[in-house]
Order: sequence, then structure tokens, then C-alpha cells
Amino acid sequence: MCVWFFLGPDGLDYDNFLYLLDLCMKKQSKDAEMAAMFKAFDTDKNGYIDSTELQTTMASLGMTLTSDDVKQMMTEIGVGNSGRIYYNGE
Repeated sequence: MCVWFFLGPDGLDYDNFLYLLDLCMKKQSKDAEMAAMFKAFDTDKNGYIDSTELQTTMASLGMTLTSDDVKQMMTEIGVGNSGRIYYNGE
């Protein structure tokens, strides 16, 4: 949802409307892209990515990761105690 900052005393002018529309479309596109990437990694479609899925998907993309590499990535992402990456995008 976009925030409407550009309301003047006479409402929203056409140029600002187009600018905000462009911002909204870019955000929706980025959200859709992130959701698609998440789905590609969530191979068992259970709503989260675990370390095995991360390691397997990265390997299928040509990037071989050690268990330590995966552990470090998960820590940097900040998965916490669950050991899972969740995506709550719309």
C-alpha cells in the first residue's frame, strides 16, 4: 500500500498521481519477485525455507555450500531458534 504524501490544497495533481502509481507498481513487482524467489527455494511448499532447502537450491544454481556456509547464512539472515526462513509478503 502506498502512502499519499503529495496531496496539496487542491488534491492530487496528475503528475504526482503518475509518480505514485509508478511507485506502487514497482513495489508490487518487487513483492511478486520476492514471493517467486521464496517459492523457488521452498521446494516442499510448507511455507518456510530450512537449511537443507537453502543448500540444495543453491547447489542447483551452481553454488556449492558447506554446512558451515549455510549455518552462517542462516545466522546472518536472522532466522532465530526456528532455523527457518519465512516470507510474509502478499
